[in-house]
Amino acid sequence: MANTNSRPVTIVTDSTADLGPSLMESLGITVVPLSVAFGMETFQDGIDLTSQEFLDRLEHAPALPKTSQPTVIAFERVFAEA
Repeated sequence: MANTNSRPVTIVTDSTADLGPSLMESLGITVVPLSVAFGMETFQDGIDLTSQEFLDRLEHAPALPKTSQPTVIAFERVFAEA
């Protein structure tokens, strides 16, 4: 059966997919970032914390960072824009 939906398919993932920017752009993939906490500082993975910054902080952190999945609201926003 043919797809009669006129809307294109949108691929959405969270930042644990760790896709490179060129791949995301070429395929139109939308990434919803995880939260990463080093002590009292919280960052959005890939937004205000790059992979290199994560590794640098990890090397010098007194404790391992904590992560949290993206919120349902964050995914809802992305889906609403798709």
